[in-house]
Amino acid sequence: MTARRWKKRKIIVVLGSLWILGFAAWAFLLHDLLATSVNEGVLEGPREGVFWTAAQYRNAYSRFDRQLILYATRQDDDFDRVETQLDALSASFGFLRRPSEVSEYWLRIPRARDEIAELGAFMARLKHDVPLLRTAPHDDARRMIDDVNAYWPKVNALANYFRALEMAQRDFTFHQLKEKQQAILILGSILGVILGALFLLLFYTVRTRDDLLERQHAALVAEKQASDRAFEMVDAKNAFLGMVSHELRTPLQAISGSIEILLARPQSDANLKTIRRLQNSASSLEALVRELTDYIKLRSTRRLAEAETVGIASLLAEVLDPLRAKIAAKRIAVTQRVEPHDLAIRSDRKLLRQVLSNLIENSVKYTVGGSVDVSVTLVDAPAGRQLKLVVRDTGAGIAKPHLSKIFEPFYRANDAAGLHVDGIGMGLAVVRQIVTTLRGHIDVRSVVGEGSEFVVMLPVEVPDSGEPAGDAPASPHAAPHRDRRALVVDDNDNARETLGSMLAALGIHADLCGTGSEGVARFGDAHYDLVVLDLELPDLSGFEVAQRIRAAAQPDDDGRLVSIVGVSAYEAAALRENPQAFDAFLPKPVHLGELGALVDTLSG
Repeated sequence: MTARRWKKRKIIVVLGSLWILGFAAWAFLLHDLLATSVNEGVLEGPREGVFWTAAQYRNAYSRFDRQLILYATRQDDDFDRVETQLDALSASFGFLRRPSEVSEYWLRIPRARDEIAELGAFMARLKHDVPLLRTAPHDDARRMIDDVNAYWPKVNALANYFRALEMAQRDFTFHQLKEKQQAILILGSILGVILGALFLLLFYTVRTRDDLLERQHAALVAEKQASDRAFEMVDAKNAFLGMVSHELRTPLQAISGSIEILLARPQSDANLKTIRRLQNSASSLEALVRELTDYIKLRSTRRLAEAETVGIASLLAEVLDPLRAKIAAKRIAVTQRVEPHDLAIRSDRKLLRQVLSNLIENSVKYTVGGSVDVSVTLVDAPAGRQLKLVVRDTGAGIAKPHLSKIFEPFYRANDAAGLHVDGIGMGLAVVRQIVTTLRGHIDVRSVVGEGSEFVVMLPVEVPDSGEPAGDAPASPHAAPHRDRRALVVDDNDNARETLGSMLAALGIHADLCGTGSEGVARFGDAHYDLVVLDLELPDLSGFEVAQRIRAAAQPDDDGRLVSIVGVSAYEAAALRENPQAFDAFLPKPVHLGELGALVDTLSG
C-alpha cells in the first residue's frame, strides 16, 4: 500500500471519529435542553393561565362576599368598601370575558362558555342591585348575601374545572414533550447508526477500490510484461523465419539456376524427366520460402498500397498461366468470369495478384477432378464501389471447427481432416494480411465433401476510361545478347557461378567477383554493359559498391551507361531508400527467364 493511500485512510478515520463525537455531544445537549424545558416549564407551570384567571375571579368573589357580610351585619358600615370590592370583582370577571388567547381558548369549550354566560348575567344583576343597597335597609343586604352564596358552587366549579383542564393540558404537554424527546433520541440514534454504516461502507468502498486498483495495476503490469514477451517472441520468430528464408534463398539460387541452365540445353528424355522432377521440387521449396517471406514482410512492416491502373482480365491470365500444368495434371476444369469484361481498377497490382494467386492455388491444391470457378466483379456498396473476388471449388472442403483458424499462420486444415498436401499453411494467412492492408475483408463458406468458397471485398477506385491499364510483366524468355559483358559480384560461390552461367546462357560474357572491393577494381579495369550485384557483401554494402561504380562509369559509344541490377535474398524494401543506386532488382532465386526479360528491357 502506498503512503498516499494510507494518508487518505487516516484522514477518513479522523473525520469520521470527529463526526461521531460531535453527534454524541449534540444528542446529549439536546436531551438536556428538553429535560430542562420540561422541568421548568411543565412541572412548575406558567405564572398566568386559564386557572390563574379563574382563581383570581374566585378570590375577588370571596372578598366581595366577605365585605357584603360585614356590611349586612353592621360590622362595617362603609358601603364604599362594598362598591370597591364589587368593582374589583367586575374587573376580575372582565378578564374572563375580555378577548385574549386564554378567553378564546375556553370560550371554545361549551361548558365553560355556558357557565361564564350565566355568571355574566349574575354579575350584571349585581352591578344593578348593589348600588341600591346604599339607601336600602340592611335586610336587603342579607337577601343579596343569599344570592351570592347561591352562586358560590358555580364560581368554585368554574375554577376547579379550569384547574382540571389546565392540569390535563400540562399532562398532555409533558407527555408530548417526552414523546418528542424519545423520538429525537431514537431518530438521532438511527441517524447515528445510518451514518456509522455509511462511514463503514465508505471505508470498505475505499479499501475495496484501493485493492481493486492495486490488482488492476498488477494485472496491467503483468499484461504489459506478457505483451512485451509476446512481441519479443514474435520479433524473434520473424527474425528467425527471415533468417531461414534468406539462408534458403541463397542455395535455391544455385539449384534453380542450374536446373534452368540444364533445361536450356538439349537433354535426353531420361535426363529431362529427372531434371523436371528437380525443377518441381525446387519450385515447391521456392513457394514455401516465398510464403514465409511474404508473411514476415506483411507482419513486420506497414506496407502502403501503391495504386496503379490494373486490368483484371490480364491480371487473371497472369495468375493462371503458371498453374496450367498443375491444373491439367489434376484434371480440374477452371472457369473465369470478369464483369464487365474490360474491368480495370486502381489498386496495388502486386498485392492483388498475390491474393488471387494464393486463393486459386489453394483451391487447386485441395481439388482433384473437380472444378474451380473464379469471378471478379465490380459491385456498388454504401461505402462506395468495391471489387468482389470469388474463388469457388468442389474440393475436399473444410470442417466447421477449422473455418475460424484457417487464416492463422502455419495452420493446415487438411492435417486435421487426415489429408496431406504440400505447404506449410501460410498462403491464407498472407491473403488475410494483404486484404487487411487493402482495407477489405474476406469470408469463407465450406462444406466437407462439397467444396469451399472464398469471397474477398476490396474498396477500389475506377479509373477514367481514357487511362490505360498497366501491362502485365513480359513473359520470361531468354534471348542471345552477343558482344555484351557483365560483372557478377556475389560472395556466395555457388550463387555467383550460377548467375554467371545464366548470363552465359543468354549469350553474355560474365566476369565473377567475390567481394565488393574486387568488383569496384574489376569495373575500373574493363568496360561492362551490366553489373549483377548482391546486396549483402562481406566488405562493402551493395549500395556502396553501386555508388562507386556509378561514379566511375563512362558511357559507351552509343551514350548508354552501365545498368546495375541488385539481387538479394531479402526483399526490395531497402531499395526504396536509395532508388538511384540500382536500375532494377531481382529477388533470389533469380530465374533464367526473368533475367533474360530484364536484360532485354535494360538493353532497350
